Amino acid sequence: MKKICILSVFVMFLSFAAFAQAGSGYLSILPGYQFSSGDVDDSFVMSLDGGYFFNDNWGLHLGLMYDEGKFDFGKVLLPTVPPTWEELKFKDSFYVFEIGPELAGEVGKGQMYWQIINLGHTMGLDENEWTYGTAVGYRYPINDKWGFNVQGAYHRIDDYDTDHWDLRLGFTYKF
Repeated sequence: MKKICILSVFVMFLSFAAFAQAGSGYLSILPGYQFSSGDVDDSFVMSLDGGYFFNDNWGLHLGLMYDEGKFDFGKVLLPTVPPTWEELKFKDSFYVFEIGPELAGEVGKGQMYWQIINLGHTMGLDENEWTYGTAVGYRYPINDKWGFNVQGAYHRIDDYDTDHWDLRLGFTYKF
């Protein structure tokens, strides 16, 4: 028991030292294309991502994503003879606001990152829903402040039978 207490205190002080480093922030504009399954058609997406790194590896990610929202609900009309397929297509663009931890590491000249689990909520739909997702990407610096950013992401919206996979390419500003 004594060893566990000593180890706990050591880990606690180690974590304080890790967070005492000077932090850095970033802001990214990432247009891209979404590949969906279920009732949402492939469409254009756009995100404005920001975050703050407490040290070289750990940060907090905030994101606001726009989705064109091309929905394609089809259903079989059973009372008809023969059964008829009715196509219900509509467009209902929406936004997703998300927040979550981010883990990053230096790979070559740039920075590889993983947004571990982003929790969020949709805005703009008739019935707004909770969402969760994850993303992986690479930031390649042009100079000390600007860089390119490529990101692949997955989102799942609660109560919709859809998987949103998207690929985005944009610019990052570091501050």
